[in-house]
Amino acid sequence: MVTAQTNSLHDDAKMLVDKLKAAGGQVSYRDYPGVTHEFSGMGSVVAKAKQAEEAVITDLRGAFAGTATGSTAPR
Repeated sequence: MVTAQTNSLHDDAKMLVDKLKAAGGQVSYRDYPGVTHEFSGMGSVVAKAKQAEEAVITDLRGAFAGTATGSTAPR
């Protein structure tokens, strides 16, 4: 799960992550302060977007290979 600081569903996404983890699910959660909802498609011009894209790619590769980590992004 990736969230942006300025997103109307930010808190709902965090609650979902917490519930999934409490139920035993393996969930990666990364929150990116200082960006808006639209940042995720702007990797060519927004550094945090590029970081988010690379993190999601890494997690997806890990999930398909069975090595997902459930890590969080540095703040």
